[in-house]
Amino acid sequence: MVSELAKKYEEFEENGGEIAIRGFNFQAYSGIYYIFHLHKNNKEFEIIFEGDDDITINNLSNKKKFKIQVKSSSLTRGGIIKGDKGKCTLGKLLFKNGYDYYMLSFPTNTSKALKDVSKMKEPLLGGTCYQYDCTYKGTSKENSDCQEINELINDDAFKNKQLLFQEMPFTRDSDNCFKYLLGDASSKEDNEKFLNINQEQLLALLGTIYNKSSKKFFKKKLNNDIMKKMEGDSKLEKIINEHLNLLKNHKKNPSYISNLITEKPNYDKDKIYYNNVLEHISFPLYDDETNFIEYFNECLLLMDQKIKPENKKIINKYIRAWIIIDKVTQGGE
Repeated sequence: MVSELAKKYEEFEENGGEIAIRGFNFQAYSGIYYIFHLHKNNKEFEIIFEGDDDITINNLSNKKKFKIQVKSSSLTRGGIIKGDKGKCTLGKLLFKNGYDYYMLSFPTNTSKALKDVSKMKEPLLGGTCYQYDCTYKGTSKENSDCQEINELINDDAFKNKQLLFQEMPFTRDSDNCFKYLLGDASSKEDNEKFLNINQEQLLALLGTIYNKSSKKFFKKKLNNDIMKKMEGDSKLEKIINEHLNLLKNHKKNPSYISNLITEKPNYDKDKIYYNNVLEHISFPLYDDETNFIEYFNECLLLMDQKIKPENKKIINKYIRAWIIIDKVTQGGE
């Protein structure tokens, strides 16, 4: 599914759309990489797409702000001065005060020309980081390019701004980005935490970023809340799956579980209605000491006795099962 989705995006070709979409995909995946890095390291953050630049980040934990341009192609020294369609990439990046770091990010194994005239720096947002070296002396071509860069960054408007180049740990290919991020979520280094993020959640996060990047979208800012919600959803999904497995072993009827899963969207859609219909029923409490199957059967019997005859067809056996599972995940009521 992911492969086909990526292929559709990258095959889009209309008025330069192919390049634009591929570039934006890489930008969105880079943003997710930053979100994962910050959250895994317990940093409070705010991130905005298509605000002052491609990505802006406010690391609230250490009060550092980043202005980032993300490029899906290999960058050259001359290219970042001349820019695209006559617009200077560096000038656009360094424009606007108020940021601690100004960063150009690019795919792995690219942009050697920039790395050659820079010094390795400790990672600030994950990934390999380079700081442009104003004192670099190399070949005549390198010196000529560097002179142009030096003249620009020493301009009074841009002086003393920290210019960084960052090599992302994945290529510009959407499949490679996606697979890397899934692996990254479930790996950790010292003092980091695991992120229990599955494929569907990663796709949902990608879609959220596409929406947030729209010029018509008012609330562009994302923060830790989106990760906390995803982690909460993952924990809840794990609990639900554990109880579905218990039911599967108890029922010994594979079609029951498959039908139950099929009915879940219908239950979610009308959950408030079902709760209102059943508000006259006092369900027993559920805690860690309660046997789930015994509780399940007790609640089924209770509903069979208490549901009004006109509602029994609407609240079928699968809806009743989801009502009980909901009670279990909430600790009963």
